[in-house]
Amino acid sequence: MEYYITTSADYWIAPNAVYITLNALGEANRIQGSVATGAVIMCFIEDIKAESAGGEAGNGDGLWYGANHEPKRWPLSLSPTYFNSDTRKYVYAAVPRRAATGNQAVIVFPSELLDIYGRAERTVPADSVSGNDGQEPAVTTYEQIGSEDYFYIYLHGIIGVPTQSGGVLQRQWEEDITDWGRLDTAQGRDEKQASADWYTYANNVVTFLKEIVMRPESSFANLYLNHKNLRDVATSAANAPVAVDADLAVATPGYVAKFYLSKVADDVAAGHITFQQGLQSVLAATFGTYSRTLAIAGSPSDTGASITPDGTGDFIDLIVRGMVRGNLTIEDLITAKDIIFKNELKGEGARKGFTDGTGIYMNAKEGLIETDGMNVRGFMRVMELIINRLQLMESDYSFTEGDTVDHIDYEDNGQTLVLTMHKDHDNDYTPFYEGDIIYAKINDLLPQGSAVPDGHTATKNGSYYTSWMRVKSVDLTHNQLRVALYPGKKPNGDPYVPGGTNFSPHGTAISDMSIADEMQVEYNTVPQGATAALGLTGYDTMLTVTRHGNVADSADPLIKQSQLGRQQAWVLSTTDKRLSFFWNVDEPIIHDENYALCLGILPDLANLPTTRDRSMPSLYVNTVFYDNRFEANYPPANVKVDRGQWVASPTATYTGETGSRTPDGTLSSSIAAILGWTGSSELTFTEGQTISEPYHCNSITRNTWLTYRLKPSYNKYTDADLYEKIRNVFGKDHETSRVWRYGKLWECLTEATTEEPSFGCQNWVLVSGDTAWSIEFVSSNGNMFYQGHVETTVTAHLFWGIDDVTAQVGASAFSWTRSTEAGKTAADTAWDNIAGHRGTNVLTLGNADMPTAWSRTNRAIFTCTAIVNDGDSQMVIQNQIVA
Repeated sequence: MEYYITTSADYWIAPNAVYITLNALGEANRIQGSVATGAVIMCFIEDIKAESAGGEAGNGDGLWYGANHEPKRWPLSLSPTYFNSDTRKYVYAAVPRRAATGNQAVIVFPSELLDIYGRAERTVPADSVSGNDGQEPAVTTYEQIGSEDYFYIYLHGIIGVPTQSGGVLQRQWEEDITDWGRLDTAQGRDEKQASADWYTYANNVVTFLKEIVMRPESSFANLYLNHKNLRDVATSAANAPVAVDADLAVATPGYVAKFYLSKVADDVAAGHITFQQGLQSVLAATFGTYSRTLAIAGSPSDTGASITPDGTGDFIDLIVRGMVRGNLTIEDLITAKDIIFKNELKGEGARKGFTDGTGIYMNAKEGLIETDGMNVRGFMRVMELIINRLQLMESDYSFTEGDTVDHIDYEDNGQTLVLTMHKDHDNDYTPFYEGDIIYAKINDLLPQGSAVPDGHTATKNGSYYTSWMRVKSVDLTHNQLRVALYPGKKPNGDPYVPGGTNFSPHGTAISDMSIADEMQVEYNTVPQGATAALGLTGYDTMLTVTRHGNVADSADPLIKQSQLGRQQAWVLSTTDKRLSFFWNVDEPIIHDENYALCLGILPDLANLPTTRDRSMPSLYVNTVFYDNRFEANYPPANVKVDRGQWVASPTATYTGETGSRTPDGTLSSSIAAILGWTGSSELTFTEGQTISEPYHCNSITRNTWLTYRLKPSYNKYTDADLYEKIRNVFGKDHETSRVWRYGKLWECLTEATTEEPSFGCQNWVLVSGDTAWSIEFVSSNGNMFYQGHVETTVTAHLFWGIDDVTAQVGASAFSWTRSTEAGKTAADTAWDNIAGHRGTNVLTLGNADMPTAWSRTNRAIFTCTAIVNDGDSQMVIQNQIVA
């Protein structure tokens, strides 16, 4: 729906149909008015079609033509109105959108300029949010002010705010209504001009009738087309007008058929045609007598050529002197000096795919050829040869620097291992750095008792172990690392390495460090004299090592800064079923604070909730920055739902699965009552069944609950667990119901309330609607009073909009006073003080109640006053009986 304020061309009201009086009874906020008998408003807006005719949702019956192809019309009504605010008032005619709403248009006076749908425009200025970056643009929104049951026709009248005039507060017309609409109607046209017999007039367009009947021998003296007088009729090439005057002549059908090609019928051009702007064919274009024998390509019966809309060309012979772009299918021998293709070249029936492709396929953009076989009679030179096999990921994968050990020696009585690293080429050097924590995972696959170098034997079957080392120095000249093995445990018994036991590169367990040993040797090394336990010097092995972190222990600040940058690593563990990024790693054991990111089955970090499902794949991130966030299980929102007119027992149509279930009784009694059962009664519901659906205040609906409760897949949940999942996991929106009652929109404050929304109610709050206060009188014996013949009972009714709230306010809010047009007398004051004239909305008038000075020229005035406390302020409402 576009934001559209009606113009005077959208409606019409007779100028003398509506009369509005400002400052009625001397009060600036009171107006009176009248509508002439039979007065109507006619409306027609082409874009607001009825929903049943394809119009937008909310258009109702629309503002299109009526049954007789005339603008729709509604009887007008205008009630005395008391404004409840001192704001500017705009004059509107509220037209029902649907016949169910009513058949009368009501003159209303909103305080804001509304569009046809009753919306007021709201604009948030640019940079209006405190603390922004100065880049926020202005934002325009639309707030629904008027009832959605009406279209709002702006009559272009504005009543100004109250101002002092001669010591009296009064309102004046800020813009008087001078234009009561200019909607073009058949009635209006009949008054302005006589209809001619040979044309119809609608929407300012002249449309010729199917026939023009004239008397024999009659003709038009002049015939105009496009503001020009047609003067010639072309019947042959001889009398055809010259090009400059071509638009001043008409042509006979025979002339057109002979000299021009048809746009709607099959036609043949006898001469050569040149298309200066190109040629476009919607269907296939054929050349010559096209015939194709598909069974035997190139047979003598094949003739002509064809180009189809999908871009396929079929030619017997094709001569190409330039470049071919797009698909080119060759069914026979092709000879060419050069063939250049920019996309794909493939054999018939070929399909791309390394494992499931067929035939030969070539991709020019990627430089890729796929085929089922290749014969090379000479030599084949390749930069890289990859033999594809199915790859399986096992064990753990470290995405950091790695290298391969060729040879292991020991120095310093077992304190240092010298690792000679493998070189693939002369400029290949180890990537490790001083202070790096490195490790190797070894599985020697040897059975127990198997011989190992220098007379030793394997101590167990298929030894699998991890060797943890720290790089003490790097010798790039010989491509060697000098490393120290970590002990298994610290002197206090805490583990140094995962599992509490370290191994030499060929499987010998490292003894734990004692306090004395720790004082004698370098930090993070094995004890003195451990050479024999570690293994043999001169041990050849192909051992893969990778970086785990860095101890960052250099005294040089520049070197230490580089070491700190090497304390991080990516690790993919198929054993632990997680991908992790570690940081600040300065020893073999990973602590909670070393996890910067973890995806998969999370470890038992201390800062994770103990109630989490440890088997559920999750993501842990130390720090998160993001521009946008989208949640699959979005948090529930409180949605204001318009439930239509208020009813005492609201219902809905059940939309879930057919089924039944016995409640487990774990829901609270209040929720159970809302959802419609007590005790252990069984739930049985069928899709499409009418169910009770109470009014809600920020809670899920009964329909939503039943839809999930009766799903077989949720049988494993108790009622209480399912209720929480619907609210917090499934993210179903909560409903706050809104209803209409006597032209007012109310919002529910108490779940499942049965209270009727009305003035003074406790379970509803008024959102919008007609809240003007007024008093109306009902007399038991007419409204005309004569001296000596006064006998009637007058009952005052207090209205809040169109809602009679007399009973809710109570008779105690009413009081009566008397005066005459000449002024108030002591007798009037005495009459006012009679107890029976206070605390009642019923006044019995008799001859004795009339003032002694009462006459036709000095009429009696009885004023009824109601004092109402609406919760925010005290309202004083008055009306008078003038006798």
